[in-house]
Amino acid sequence: MTSTPPRVFVSSVITGFEAYRRAAREGILAAGAEPILVNEDFPSTPDSSRNACLDAVASSDAFALVVGERGGWKTPSGRFVIEEEYDEAVRRGIPLYVFLQNVDRDTETKAFVSRVSDYVHGTFRRTFDDPEELQAELQKALATLRPKGIRMKGPAISAALKARNDRSQEPTLRLVIASVRDEELFDPLDLLREDFQDQVIQVESAQPHPLFGLRKEKKVQNEGGSLIITQPDEQGSHGSRWQSMLTLASDGIITAQTSIGPRNASSSRGLTLSMTVQIKDLALAAQSLFQGVDGLLGLVDQFMRHRQLEYNVAVHNLGYHYIVDEAPRAGGGVAMRMSGDEPVVAFDNARAITRETLSRPEGEIERVVQLLKHRAK
Repeated sequence: MTSTPPRVFVSSVITGFEAYRRAAREGILAAGAEPILVNEDFPSTPDSSRNACLDAVASSDAFALVVGERGGWKTPSGRFVIEEEYDEAVRRGIPLYVFLQNVDRDTETKAFVSRVSDYVHGTFRRTFDDPEELQAELQKALATLRPKGIRMKGPAISAALKARNDRSQEPTLRLVIASVRDEELFDPLDLLREDFQDQVIQVESAQPHPLFGLRKEKKVQNEGGSLIITQPDEQGSHGSRWQSMLTLASDGIITAQTSIGPRNASSSRGLTLSMTVQIKDLALAAQSLFQGVDGLLGLVDQFMRHRQLEYNVAVHNLGYHYIVDEAPRAGGGVAMRMSGDEPVVAFDNARAITRETLSRPEGEIERVVQLLKHRAK
């Protein structure tokens, strides 16, 4: 098992303290850790500022509190923002590192520092005078912070990728992906909550490449600790096919699959078209799967604790179909592929991917469809 850099949340005032926050970032990086500075690094979110900050604390492996002369903004509770962040880290048992500037403080900030520094219940702290000293103190303090474990999920991905697909007889594209971080991705209780399930369906129905049709029937099940959302096929054998399924397993494995082909109603595809899978349709299906997983991870992990992932893709039920660049002309003949029950898998081993690439997957999609075309011959 390898490791990933621990994430360190930086809690401090913002205005007038920019040089110290930059120093904190440099000290954390020098210690081989990943700095988490919400104000500087993360985009706007639909959540409240309070929830965004506390969620970012929860996404971290360590908490660095840096206090100068002011405690900063107060929340409706009457506490400083940095105080609420500190209390959230304490509540979650996140390792605490406290750095106090050698300056005079106002009365309320003194009271907070006294609580943080309490001999029995507080946290051992270091002091600093300037940004350079803060950087050095952070680097020294975090040198003993242990990296977080990574467990490669290749075998589990392969098993989920090759599991039989009995829900459809038409060609189907399946994506299986997992975080390599050796810890929980989903809260098992969330998978049981109807409001969470509704949020997932909404995310997976988003344009421009939805996994689910917003108005189409869906079935939600919980089996063996996994959440399974299915959109059944509504058309006959010669009409448009749009069957999709999303499975969120309690072990963090995400499986998304969707039928390959036009999603608008059509009277008949004809025998020639029914024997081929076009590259453009394969790519569109892949876009739905990648977008769906990216949206899901944005829902459950907006601060990207799970940045490193592994994935693989396979076509199920290819049968006699060939994967072709373009559909044959009307009336033209097409050779039938030798049928096989085994799925056509893109990669021999699970492939590494980051959240950044997942959000801009065009290059990955091109690689996937070309490999699937080659391996389907």
